[in-house]
Amino acid sequence: MSTPIRIAGIATRVPGLPVPQAKIAERMIACLAPGDRDTRRIRELYRRSGIDTRHTVLPDFITSEAFLFGAAGSGPPPPLTGDRNALYVDAAMKLAVDAAHEALAIVDGPAAVTHVVTASCTGFHAPEPATELVRCCRLAADVERYHLGFMGCSAAFPALRLAHSICSADPSAVVLVACVEICTIHFQADLSTDALLANSLFADGAAAVIVTGRPVREPTLRIGHFASRVDDVGRDAMQWTIGNHGFRMRLSREVPGLVGSVAGPAVDALLGPAGLTVADIPFWAIHPGGKAILDRIERALALPAEALTESRAVLARNGNMSSPTVLFVLDQLLAAAPVAGEPVVAMSFGPGLTTESALFHVDGDH
Repeated sequence: MSTPIRIAGIATRVPGLPVPQAKIAERMIACLAPGDRDTRRIRELYRRSGIDTRHTVLPDFITSEAFLFGAAGSGPPPPLTGDRNALYVDAAMKLAVDAAHEALAIVDGPAAVTHVVTASCTGFHAPEPATELVRCCRLAADVERYHLGFMGCSAAFPALRLAHSICSADPSAVVLVACVEICTIHFQADLSTDALLANSLFADGAAAVIVTGRPVREPTLRIGHFASRVDDVGRDAMQWTIGNHGFRMRLSREVPGLVGSVAGPAVDALLGPAGLTVADIPFWAIHPGGKAILDRIERALALPAEALTESRAVLARNGNMSSPTVLFVLDQLLAAAPVAGEPVVAMSFGPGLTTESALFHVDGDH
């Protein structure tokens, strides 16, 4: 019998600057100086977002009407991508290290870690985040390191899948997985629908998990298997590209409908090998890419209203933090003390259109 591979614990972090969603809307209006029609449009977009607060690493998000990119028609020009990336390098590592330190306590400190896997799509630097975590967390010099870049909101699943493969090949392995995104540095002074929608959703955050086949002290999640799906139909609807003034998000209004259309086939492909159906799953951890996405998935899978409670709660408190967000949802689900042995489906969506999913079981046997 193969050794069970587990997520032995999850640690989450957000920056210490929570901002009410309604206040962000008013700041955005002050910055963009829209006409009456667009002002109403912005307020309605933020009101219907399902988000109460978001967190940012940017002090001027709070203190200045200019935000990061200058008041409309006055002030300095928007910062270049290099300036924004410099903010990312500092802020991302601080968040990731804080989350990693908490996760390391699960396995009695840094000496236990054999591998590090990181994921991020909101900045670049070398040494890359995995190497920086080795240095900042005082991990062993011979720890193996892997970094997954620019995979968007679904990157936590390829990171977990890699960790699972490592632990399956080496039962003594302990893998630190960290996802970190600093989305708010890429807010755009732009009245296009894509920019307004992205500005209304994204926030900053990090999550770290320990994946291992070693015995663990607390009930967590036993990893079953993963499934991936790429649908060309949504290739142009969700994109993340590098511009001269930050990274730019293409986020079509068609995305919720597209996600809803692929959710059923994706879940069937995940559950079929386990002999399960949607009706057999009591716990769902769906990446809250936005309220409309959660609504569409709920309808597409015919889920009961309470099935996405944790996903909606994370969206309300934190917004969409890209890759770490689904790990926040899993952490929230574990905090609700689900019944041992029950299955959990987790799912996220990214550019491509890609769908990544995983089947877990609540683990009470360690």
